[in-house]
Amino acid sequence: IVPGLRFNSFILPDYTIFSIDPRISGQYSPIEGMTLKSGTGIYHQPPQGPDLGFNQDDIQVDYEKAWSSEVGIEQRFNEMIEAEVTLFYKKLSELIIQNENIESSADPFFVNAGEGRVHGLEFMLRHNPVGQFFGWISYTLSRAERYAVPVDDRRGSRPSNADDWRPFEYDQTHILVALAGLDLPRDWGVSGRFRYVTGN
Repeated sequence: IVPGLRFNSFILPDYTIFSIDPRISGQYSPIEGMTLKSGTGIYHQPPQGPDLGFNQDDIQVDYEKAWSSEVGIEQRFNEMIEAEVTLFYKKLSELIIQNENIESSADPFFVNAGEGRVHGLEFMLRHNPVGQFFGWISYTLSRAERYAVPVDDRRGSRPSNADDWRPFEYDQTHILVALAGLDLPRDWGVSGRFRYVTGN
């Protein structure tokens, strides 16, 4: 079991924000060759580019926040072959969105009022670099969604209707990657990669 604590700071002239991210992860091997893994923790991301606003006086946003968790199992069949399956879920909050309730020039253009979620699973079958050949095949099935909460409702309740959620612009539902390499004489090698992605 490995606990952790990360401290973040984002500093500009007349604008400073901080965050503290607690995290914990663990591994357990019930039998030889099998490893159970899990982890959960808080992650923060500072404002990016135009999210800061159009001038120094517009900067009124804070970090975006994510609570990320995963559980998985890794099985080692022999020296060369191993497989891994991981389930993951990420709850996003305080996302920076455009303020829909601007009434005067004093109101901020961007606010931390968005919500999101990401969930899915990943599978990987790997051939370790034993001998001349190495490679792996991985497949990820995921769903990334967003929900924009009006500023006036941030402290209140919001509808839980599934129709209120929409796919994120950068959602990639299916990700398939296959990679293989072969070591050749005289320190030469050849490798290739195939990648198929749906969505953005």
